[in-house]
Amino acid sequence: MRAHEWPPLDAQMEIIMRVARIEITRFRGFESFVLVPRENVVIVGEPRAGRSDLIAALRRVLEPRAIQFRPSEWDVYRPLPEPSDPDDTIKPDIPMTSIDLSLLEFSEETEQLLEDRLELLRPTTGELADEDDAGDAELGIRLRYCLQYEPDEQRLEHWIEYRKSGTRVPRSGRSPAAMACSRWCWARSARSAPRVVE
Repeated sequence: MRAHEWPPLDAQMEIIMRVARIEITRFRGFESFVLVPRENVVIVGEPRAGRSDLIAALRRVLEPRAIQFRPSEWDVYRPLPEPSDPDDTIKPDIPMTSIDLSLLEFSEETEQLLEDRLELLRPTTGELADEDDAGDAELGIRLRYCLQYEPDEQRLEHWIEYRKSGTRVPRSGRSPAAMACSRWCWARSARSAPRVVE
């Protein structure tokens, strides 16, 4: 007889990194949302409260293959921006969908890979530290997933960038951030998969 057995709650788990802050703008059901998690987080809520949208937002930034696929129009907050009037000479600014993550508590190996992209962040809020906070600040990284919808051409473009420099993470998925995030995704799936016991 087979039974599914989940890993015990007190099992030792390697901490790969910590999400210190997530800020979502115009993504799916979120017009504007900020979460500053403390330690472990359990996401609960009624149907259509945004649990799946929050997990999808994390995956857009942390899943290395997220930008290798065609972006989805369903990721853009509704209502969609209207196409501009062809007679208008000045095109309106189209608001962008974005997901900002602040990540802390990397291993020494990962910190070495991310060396020139690391910033001093406030450990309690995940925000960029100023001179007054330098003593308590920790090294971390800020990543942003961007999704731009062009209503005139009905075109979508998405990318991930380092907030420190504004440079885009390569689509190849071989960037230091992608390698760290792929370890997170692998460890997460390994922990959450049930084990089969004979």
